[in-house]
Amino acid sequence: LFTDVVGSTRLWAADEDAMSASLRVHDEVVRDELAADGGTVFFTAGDSFGAAFRSASSALRAAERIHARLAGVDWPGPTLRVRIGVHLGDAELRDGTYLGPVVNTAARVLDAGHGGQTLFTEAVRVAARVTDATDLGLHRLRDVDELVHLHQWGADEFPPLRSGERTKTVATGTALPTAWLVLDQPGEAPMRVELVRELTIGREVGRPPVEGHLAVRGDPTVSRLHGLLTPKAAGWCIQATNSRNGLFVNGTRIQEGSVHLLHPGDEVRLGERTSFVFQSVGEAVDRSSTEAARAMPELTPGERRVLLSLCAPVLDGDAFTAPATVAAIADELFVSQSAVKQHLGHLYDKFGVDEGPDRRSRLASEALACGAVRLADLRSLRE
Repeated sequence: LFTDVVGSTRLWAADEDAMSASLRVHDEVVRDELAADGGTVFFTAGDSFGAAFRSASSALRAAERIHARLAGVDWPGPTLRVRIGVHLGDAELRDGTYLGPVVNTAARVLDAGHGGQTLFTEAVRVAARVTDATDLGLHRLRDVDELVHLHQWGADEFPPLRSGERTKTVATGTALPTAWLVLDQPGEAPMRVELVRELTIGREVGRPPVEGHLAVRGDPTVSRLHGLLTPKAAGWCIQATNSRNGLFVNGTRIQEGSVHLLHPGDEVRLGERTSFVFQSVGEAVDRSSTEAARAMPELTPGERRVLLSLCAPVLDGDAFTAPATVAAIADELFVSQSAVKQHLGHLYDKFGVDEGPDRRSRLASEALACGAVRLADLRSLRE
């Protein structure tokens, strides 16, 4: 959770003494209410606070009380208006502060808001089971690659968000193409799951089935609440919610809280051993709100074998970071290293991978992102 006083630079310039007096009151209120729900302050800068909570609902309660108390303050100087942004996910704790994409996204959610407004992401809404938020749709936030689905606490009227870009959410009764998942989970036969309404996906934890939740069995690396599938105006979207081991679309990790528009044939991996393929029929999906699909080049049989061998290490970890070496590929395929290098040269050209550091890693990432290599292909190679 991040807080910030709106217009503080102007207020300091107008009267430093009065602003200092009001800010002392502000700081006391914010610190008290953050601590009341177990919030740990890990960041302060001027009139801004950053705090971490054990649960999304605790953060939202703290935000609500901060606004309520500040609204009743008898300010000794100028009236201060505070905006709040909340996001949920795993972050790295280092030297008493939190680092990582989830922190950056939370700060960008804050930046989009106005004084008196609390904004939070879809991940927070799902985790806190919020049912009466104001849906503000999908927004592209600065320095966040994927679209972010934002909500507002309460129904108060505010100006348009400062994100600068929004796409509409699906309206009630909007007809979407028929869509389904083919789920591949350890020790189970492939299962078809029809998509009708919003669907959460997570690890089976021994509780009775819940409508609207898909419980995955046999894979402890899947989080209890790993992902969320939601119908939008543009089509079915997926986002990572609180996925400790990552959620990958065609090999590319999706940042927590970000929204990714799915296309027929997309392969989604949850944890290390669970995946599903998204399928749909009907009207073509509008790709204008997300990154354009990457072209899939035609490959010779030799090039494809080298590419699969290059990408095979993705099965050994929760994120793809180290592709196979030239020597390892040559040993696996029983060919010379010079032959492997020749095939790699052709693959670099076909996938548009320029010379430079980590060229094999960039080639593997491109192949996974455009769907030229899928997890099912890699499993078959291993078998």
